[in-house]
Amino acid sequence: MNPRHVSWALLLMLFAGLSQAQYNSGNYRRDMDEANRQRAAEQSRRDSESANRRNEEMRNNTYKPAASGSVSSGSSAGSSSSSGGYAGSAPSQPSGPHSIERTETVTVHIQETPEQTAARLMREAEAGNAESQWNLGRLYNTGGLGGVQLDEAKAAKWFRKAGEAGHAQAALAYGEMLFNGKGMAANTQEAGKWFRIAAERGIPKAMYMWGLLLEIGHGTAQDAQAAYAWFKKAADGGETRAYNSLGDLYSEGRGVTANAAEAAKWYRKGMESGDAAATASLGGLYYSGNGVAKDEAQAARLFLRAAEGGNRNAMFNMGLIHEQGLMGMPRDLNLARTWFGKAAAAGVADARVALERLGEATPSGSAQANIAGRYTATGKNPNGSTYRGEVTIEQRGGQYHFYWKIANDAYQGKGRLEGGKFVIDWGDTYPVIYTLASDGRLVGTWSNGAASEVLAPVR
Repeated sequence: MNPRHVSWALLLMLFAGLSQAQYNSGNYRRDMDEANRQRAAEQSRRDSESANRRNEEMRNNTYKPAASGSVSSGSSAGSSSSSGGYAGSAPSQPSGPHSIERTETVTVHIQETPEQTAARLMREAEAGNAESQWNLGRLYNTGGLGGVQLDEAKAAKWFRKAGEAGHAQAALAYGEMLFNGKGMAANTQEAGKWFRIAAERGIPKAMYMWGLLLEIGHGTAQDAQAAYAWFKKAADGGETRAYNSLGDLYSEGRGVTANAAEAAKWYRKGMESGDAAATASLGGLYYSGNGVAKDEAQAARLFLRAAEGGNRNAMFNMGLIHEQGLMGMPRDLNLARTWFGKAAAAGVADARVALERLGEATPSGSAQANIAGRYTATGKNPNGSTYRGEVTIEQRGGQYHFYWKIANDAYQGKGRLEGGKFVIDWGDTYPVIYTLASDGRLVGTWSNGAASEVLAPVR
């Protein structure tokens, strides 16, 4: 996942502006029960309006008064006497022969039960209706409405069918399921294909996801210029996460000419939209004085705001600020331990080192073990699917650097031996934690214990 790491010794000069790429673009689950109820209600309203129009047309066509001196036909609802027929307004009761009345029965579905909605969507989806295929996929992705049970494999099936029929949102949803390994084995390369399809059909979120893969070369060739173009389109379309990505590219001069002021503009837009990573990055610019007037007090406020918003790099920054009394903030080791603890829990390896430095939760039995070498990897994803690959481990001083090659994807991370366990920060919310077995294998878990991995040394 190509996380960017900088050691604590650099203080706040660089890493504060480096944020982890946000792969989980969020979730396309959006309270499906309510969405379908609203859809049924909207359809009912349209049916009712259409029926009212037809009834009005029937009333207008069924009774038309005869013009003065005319003789009505048998099919007219009006009537006349001989030469002195009615003229002007229509009579309340016809005086001539009764007309032949035309009748029409209109059935309006004012309300649909959840079971009826689910059954209707199934019929329409099987008949090839792309919108119903999309909605049926949403039902299977959440479960609950009309007795439909959660089934991610079926959700993926219907998303794909709708996407193949031209439904842009379904193409994005199918790409996200491929990316996250929901309902099928994860496949970043195939996910990128569907993100691009949805992006080219005008979905800002898909533009962002496709740009993200292009930026880091994940499942596709790395292309910072193309990434910039898609991030810009996503931002123009209202995808707020693209603001931080644009800020990063302008800050680092990747895919576009470096421009600190332009980076600050995009980071500020991200901050205003509630993006904690963009807030931390803007704090880094205020600390360094790049693109904005140097203001350490403002930098500290932004770091605090970002830390409280859940950004782990900002948490680490706040630990450093309080450990050393920087930026006009008081030196407070208790606060430093608190923030380092939060950063460590979020997977920042350097925060664990800082806790050791402060005498907090110092691991026992921390003698270094020589595990450098090549390993075969077998593992199970959180969704139960399995994978195989290779891992190379390098030991540099007290740190272990891991390089994974799983199918077409590459990951890297680093960490230390803590309390007899190797805790490896690889850019996810939770680290990979390995125990060294007596036969030399590394037995680990990741995704907060929801996934597992075993590394066997290549002899």
